[in-house]
This record gives sequence, C-alpha cells and structure tokens, in this order.
Amino acid sequence: METGKKNENIKNLGVIITNCPSCGYRSLNVSFLEYEAGLAGSILINTLICETCGYKDSSIFSLKEGKTKRKKIIVKGIEDLKTKVFRSETTTIKIPELGVEITPGSKANSYITNIEGILNRVEDALQKLVTLDEGKRKEVEEKLNEIKKIKNGDKEISVIIEDPEGKSFFIPTWKN
Repeated sequence: METGKKNENIKNLGVIITNCPSCGYRSLNVSFLEYEAGLAGSILINTLICETCGYKDSSIFSLKEGKTKRKKIIVKGIEDLKTKVFRSETTTIKIPELGVEITPGSKANSYITNIEGILNRVEDALQKLVTLDEGKRKEVEEKLNEIKKIKNGDKEISVIIEDPEGKSFFIPTWKN
C-alpha cells in the first residue's frame, strides 16, 4: 500500500471549533467529510472530537436523494447475511418473522451495517429485556433460537426498511 496517497473518494469540507457538550470548553473540533461510496452514493461523515476532555462522537448521512421509501430483501441463507444496510436516522427496520420492529428515536443516528449486524443488535436488545423482565425469558429464548437458525442458514426471513426520506437502502452481496 502506498503511503501519502490521497483517497480521491474523500473530500474534506472543513472543520469548525465550538463548545464541547461534555466539558463546555471551546475545544470541540467538528469535521465534515464527503465520501463517494460507489453504489451508496455520496455520504457526509461528521466527526466530533474534544481536545480537552476526549469526548468523541460521529454520524453519517446519506446525501443521495431517495425516491423509494420502502424496500424489502429476502434473506435465504448465510451469504445473504452479508448484505449491507445503510440506515438513515429516520428509518424503521422490520423483520416480520421475528415480530421485530426497530423504530428511530429522537437521538437516532444513521449507520452502515449488514443483516447479521442487525440480528446482533436484536439479540443484544433481547438479552437486555430478560434482565429487566424475567417473565419474558421463555419468549426471548424462542426468539434467540430463531435468530440462531437464521444465522445458520436454516430459516428464511424478510427484512424491510421504511424511510420517509427515502435515503436508506440495501447493497446485496451479489452487487459487491
């Protein structure tokens, strides 16, 4: 790999310095990068780093104008779990076969993951649910077993993304 070679897919849009939400000092560097992500289109990457207290945060936003607001993909096997998902901050993700609906909250961020990453998030949420409500243990164990079957390629599911702004999308493994 060549060192010092500039990535032509990244454009630095600038840095501003402002007050940190954690420590209050005017030492928060907010940088903005535009990244051309191929099929995903242009993405804005926003990074916050405080030089005083070390506070860090980042977010991504699709700059691609969307038309379709609802998209669905069928996951038939292990290879489909690698399908990339760009989820904007306004997107709801549904997996009807599991009775799962992930809705955006007031602090929702955009993120890029894959179908397996979404299933991992569901597993984490289910495990936290049991610690809060022991009465849900049997139901949670059943759902965790279903997720295990999906990850082993033994169960087919559909994953639906609904985005009022039309910015969320799938990149199936066969397009990579």
